[in-house]
Formats: sequence, C-alpha cells, structure tokens
Amino acid sequence: MLKISQYHIDRARGYIAMNQATPAEKKRSRWLLKTVLTILVILVVLVGGLWIWSGSNGSLSQGLSLAQRFLGPGRTLTATDVQGSLRHGGHIGTLHWQQENLDVHLSDVDAAWQLSLLFGRQVTIDHLTVDKVQVIQKPAPAKEGTPEQPPTSETKTASAPPDNISLPLQLDLKQLQINTVIWGENSEKVAASQIAGSYRFDGDNHQMNLTSLHVADGDYRAQATLRAQNPQLDATLNGMLRTQVPESTQTVDIEAQAKINGLLTQLDVQANAQTKTGTANGPKAQLHATVMPWSALMVPKANLDLQAFNANAFWVQAPQTLLSGTVVVTTSQQGETGAQQAQLSADLKNGVTGTLDRSRLPVSALKADVLLNTTQATIQRLNAVIGQGHVDVQGVYTLPAAGKPATWQATVTPSSVDPRLLYRQLASDRISGTVNATQKTAQTIDFDVKLTAANANNVSFFRVKQLTTHGSFSDSNLVRLAALDVQATNARIQGNNVSYTLNSGAISGPLTLTAPGLQASATANSFAATSGSVKVSLDVNAAEPAAKWLAGLPVNLGSLVTFLEKAATYTQEVANYTQDVPIVVENGWKNPHVTVALDMQAITRKILEEEARRRLLNATQSGQGSADSKPEREILNRLGGDLLNRIGGGK
Repeated sequence: MLKISQYHIDRARGYIAMNQATPAEKKRSRWLLKTVLTILVILVVLVGGLWIWSGSNGSLSQGLSLAQRFLGPGRTLTATDVQGSLRHGGHIGTLHWQQENLDVHLSDVDAAWQLSLLFGRQVTIDHLTVDKVQVIQKPAPAKEGTPEQPPTSETKTASAPPDNISLPLQLDLKQLQINTVIWGENSEKVAASQIAGSYRFDGDNHQMNLTSLHVADGDYRAQATLRAQNPQLDATLNGMLRTQVPESTQTVDIEAQAKINGLLTQLDVQANAQTKTGTANGPKAQLHATVMPWSALMVPKANLDLQAFNANAFWVQAPQTLLSGTVVVTTSQQGETGAQQAQLSADLKNGVTGTLDRSRLPVSALKADVLLNTTQATIQRLNAVIGQGHVDVQGVYTLPAAGKPATWQATVTPSSVDPRLLYRQLASDRISGTVNATQKTAQTIDFDVKLTAANANNVSFFRVKQLTTHGSFSDSNLVRLAALDVQATNARIQGNNVSYTLNSGAISGPLTLTAPGLQASATANSFAATSGSVKVSLDVNAAEPAAKWLAGLPVNLGSLVTFLEKAATYTQEVANYTQDVPIVVENGWKNPHVTVALDMQAITRKILEEEARRRLLNATQSGQGSADSKPEREILNRLGGDLLNRIGGGK
C-alpha cells in the first residue's frame, strides 16, 4: 500500500494554492521575494565590505577615531602614530584614556590578534606589548551643592558579591608584556617593570599566569585560577628579593610566598618571607588573614609577625625600616546588639630610625589599640616614640551613613618631640602641646592648635616659643586662621582672619608685630615666594634695638637700618619722627622689592635742629656762652655738619 507523508500533503496544498492565487497576489509575492533577496544581498555586501575594510591598513586608526564619538561625556580617547588593521592588529605610538580624575597613558603599543574566530565566540590575541604605562589619579574636584560621598556602610552591606563573572566570549591572550608601569606624575618613580604573562578564559575559568614581575627589589611569579560560576579563587605567588640591610652595606636574599584560596566572599590569605638561608635573626614576615571583601568588617581575623622587616624592599615608596613585633586582628560580638566588632592591636619596634627626608621612619616604637565595627573605628590608644619624646593619638572615625558624610575627630598630643628628628631642615626644639582636629562636613576640617617649644630661648634671633591658633582647612587646600598668636624669643605675631593657600604658599590677611624697639601692622595680599605684596605701617619706639632687630630680617631694609643705627648714636628722640612709616614689600619673599616711604633727610634736619638747640641751651645755662657769641656759633655749625653727614648722609 502507498503511504503519503504529511509533508508531501502540505507541499501539494501549497502548490495548488499558488496556482489558484490571483494575479495581484502573485505580484505581491514576487515583490516580497525580490525585496528580501535585495536586503540579503545588501547585508552580504555590507558585511563583506566591512570585513574587507577591517583587514585594510588604516582601519585601526579609523576605528579608534569612531570609538571616540561613542565614549560619552567626561571620557576621551586619543591616539597618535597608529598603523595596522582592526582584524589583525598593529602599532599605536601613544594611547591616552581620560575619565574625570583618571589619566592613563600608554606608549609604543604593539598587538596582534585573530578575529576570524569571532563568529565562533572566540578571540585570540597572539601578543600585546606595551613599553610604558603611566597612571595618574588626581583628587576628584568637589561638586558644588551636592558633593559626591563615598560608599556608606549601608551600601557596602547591601551590595552583593557577583555570582557570575563570565565573559560573553572565550578569550586567549597568549603573550602579554609591559616594560614599565609608573604610578603618578613623576616619570622617574617606577612602580613595576618587566611584566610578562598570559591570560585565558575558556568559558568556565579565568586563568592567569604571571611569569615575570619586578617591584622594588623583588622579582615575582604568580598563577591564579578564578572560577566564573560561584567565583572561587586559587592563587599562588612566589618572589625573590635581594635587598640591602638599612644602615649597612650588607645585602640579603629573601624568599617570599603567598597563597590565596576560597570563595570571593571569604578568602584565606597566607604569606611569609624570610632569608633564603633561613638565618635565625634575619628578616622575616608571616601573615595569616581572613579577607571578606563584601563584609562590613573586611578583615575579621589577621595575625602578622615581623622581624627585622624592611618595608622599602617590598614597596619602593615606603621608608627604610627594621620592624619587629606583631599586629593582631580579632573579632568579637558587641554586648546587647550582638553585632561583630574587630580589635586591632599593634606592638612594633623599629631598629633603624631617621628623618622622613632621608626615607627613614622617625618612630622607634609604636603601640596601638583600634576598635572597629560596622559604623566606626575608634583609636583607643596610639603611642609613637620619637627620640626622647613621644606622640599620643586618640580619635574616632565614623563611616558615612545615608545622606551624611564620613566624620572624624582626633587629638594629637606631642610631648618633648624634636622636630629635627622628622625633617633635618626644622629647628631642634622640644615640642609639646595638643592638636585637635575635627571633620564634620565633607569639605572642611576644623582644628585647634597649642604648641610650645622648650628650648627656644637658646636661639639668638627668632625662634617660636609658643604657637596658638584655631581655624579650618578646606578641600581646596585653603587654611583659614580665625585667630593666630605666635610668641617668639624676641617678637610676637598676632592675626585674625588670616588665610594661607597650600598649593601656592600665599598668605593673605591682617597681622600685627611687636618686636624690640618697634611695632608694626601689616596687610598681606596673596604674599607668596615670587608674587604678592605686603603693606606695613611701622612705629619705631627706640632706634637702637629696632635697628638690631630689623637687621636680622631676611628682607633688605639697609637704608632704614643704617639711618636708625646712626641716629641712635646722637638722640633717642628719633621715635618722635618715625611713627606710621609706610613700607611696601612686593614680588614675594624670595627676591623682594622693598620701598620705605620715609624722608630721612627731613627727619635728620629736624633731629639736627633739636640737638643744636639743646646743646646751645645747655651752653647758655651753664654760663659758658650765649647764642649770639661767635665761638658757640662756630661749634654749632661744625656739630650740625657732622650730624647731617653722619645721620642723613648729606644735605
């Protein structure tokens, strides 16, 4: 028996229906068929043309130019000396990416890739070579009205860790090489170099193999596998450092290892470093910590042991140290709330101290206890020993909450601290006192300072004995001093509503000065190193001490000082003629131009007249002569000429 399938029945019905269709319906069908075929041909031509264009030399440059148009506001991408194609790769002389306060510069970029496998959702990059990468991150500008706030404790808690970090296609970077990485604007400060490795995502796992990395005095290698679904990390790092022992010509080889394992939500970190020979008294560091990146307490548990540890060997920006001691983090529950809190305790000693400008750490010992919970960190105790003095710190940092910025308060109490142990350029005085600082808004820090110097009396000219001030510091690097009182060995400076800009070093506002033999009031107008001016009104009360004090200033007041020195040898009445003397200092304090608006000739003649009358009166009263006698007049003429020449310098 003949069997007919449903497929053949449907074909027959369609054929019969087509033959029975009207001419209009047949025409529409043919038109629709032609349209579809035309669109398909156009698409094939476009795709083919695009494919051909992507393989042509110059398409890489054109593609980068097109990409700039779709970056959106606040982002720029510029490239120079571009050669090659989008399909195969090429060379880029410089590539600059800028987004708000972040700048990334790449120099001499070479890349080769294969996009032929793209339709199979695969991309292969044969090699990617970059000569230099420079990353510059600038402070984010304050947004007027509604400043941007950091993430709050609520947002940190609410954010969930990713459960899938897959890529939309498989990626194979066979060879990566970066010669130099620079962090910051100083092109001489290399953060890392000799970077080489590979990366692969096979659809299930991210695999990274770092075959070379040079940081500070160390060479490192690393391997890491990160599972895409329910992310889990398995990473190892090995390094070898050859470093010089601080304050010695001896070098030691240090081996470093680190392992990081676990889900991204809870990582177990183990690291250790010690001398290659395992010397008992040699440098050593051991760390075991639990890290929970999405928890309010990111490091709930940690134990760090150090012995003769030089931080500079691992991080080039760190000072030279020989640290020994422990840092421990433990977790407990708060009383009634049951919320978790972490306690950090540190007890460290530093075997090599020195000033910060010599890349040393001035602290010889440090003890600290810090309590951390989900809302704030409290410095219960921090004691740092510096020379024969010490600094105590207490404070509280409160995390930002919904609609409120982070706030903090700190009290710093130095006791007999020698500033010269911090920087060699500072004076060797023993500073004691208190510094209170509070930040209640995102833009302003309020401070109150009272410091005294114990040894200031040992210095001859000008050394601060006591500094008292209170004011505020804004995020625009502007310091406003509501009140200022500086007491020195032989002078006192006071001011109200004085401002100082940190970036330019410019000072503005009214100041008063009291010094031996004189008083002065001044108004500074953006007075800095090479710009700005100061207008001074000077009152001289006693010529001799005023001349000595003015002669010690770094500003050249030679003519005024000479005048006061000579006048003081003949009369102390000079104060009657040197009140409200205008002085203008321009062009900044490095190379100032000083103008003293004082008619010294006129004052000299007045002094001469007063002195001549006094001497003539004394001579008359003593009966030795009269004002009309010829001998006395000759004496007065000689005296007058001598005074005029020696005090005023001429007629």
